[in-house]
Amino acid sequence: GYVLSGWFSDSVGGTPIAYGHSNSSDIKAYAHWNEAQFKVRYNPVGGTGSMPDTAVPCNGTYTFPANGFTSPAGHVFIGWSLKGLSKVYSAGDTLEHMSVTDAEIVDMLAVWRGANVSVSYGGAHGSVLPASAFTAAQFDCTLTPVDFHKCPDAITVTMGGAAFSDFTYNSVTGAISIGPNLISGDIVITGDCVPKTYSITLKPYAEVGSESFEAAYGCDTLSGYVAPSRAGGVFEGYWSSQDGGVMVITDAGNYVTDAAGFVENGKWALDGTCTLYAKWSGDLPPGPDPTPHGSTDVAVIVAIVAALVVATVIVAFLLLRKKGAN
Repeated sequence: GYVLSGWFSDSVGGTPIAYGHSNSSDIKAYAHWNEAQFKVRYNPVGGTGSMPDTAVPCNGTYTFPANGFTSPAGHVFIGWSLKGLSKVYSAGDTLEHMSVTDAEIVDMLAVWRGANVSVSYGGAHGSVLPASAFTAAQFDCTLTPVDFHKCPDAITVTMGGAAFSDFTYNSVTGAISIGPNLISGDIVITGDCVPKTYSITLKPYAEVGSESFEAAYGCDTLSGYVAPSRAGGVFEGYWSSQDGGVMVITDAGNYVTDAAGFVENGKWALDGTCTLYAKWSGDLPPGPDPTPHGSTDVAVIVAIVAALVVATVIVAFLLLRKKGAN
């Protein structure tokens, strides 16, 4: 832990003895030793100002000092790190038996993080978490849409009132991230969470016909819905299966208050497509009515007319044949 500082004429004090002196008599020389020391040099890393170097005994204890630099705009001092290492030491922490040699220079780097800022969400139908003030080296939050909505395809971010683009955003998960040491002011995130849409296929009759609807999640009626009808039948709404299941849509086109897997609190809650089947009661004629909403199907009319024409021709042919035979 010591290094030779030179030879002197006395054990304490004295004068340095130089080689090549002219004295012809014996000389008694005393070695003088100095404690081995290294020097700590401080780097503001983006801050401003200066701090004096610190001399530390190689076998001694080093105590990390308080910050003497001016912090970068929008940042706070959190500690020190040795050059090339990631560990951060707070002021007052100590190190012992450092692997250094006499006169070695050790660089100590100031570590800054974004100052205490607030995060807010300026869009519609959603929120961000965290939404309160925080201090961090980097910013991570999640955008959460309200029920029956999804995250926007794109968002805008401002920091300290200015447009900011150095962020990542996942439109599927809503994850937003700003990298280390980039935070310099209040963060405002803007983007409209748009309604989800769903597709419902309605089958008014078991064998024929269907209608498709698409609407926004969370609505309580189907836009453009018209109740079906059939001769002698009483329509009792749309159900989850041909065999009954649960009623999902009333005869008036409203969702029932709750239908497990389909509707919650009168709002559509199934995240996907589905097919629903009409339920009928009453004195139904044999076979299905192939005409949605009770209208006359053109194909059926054509078939009936054609059959009547053929029958008329056959009857006329037979009558003429009978007349000729007479």
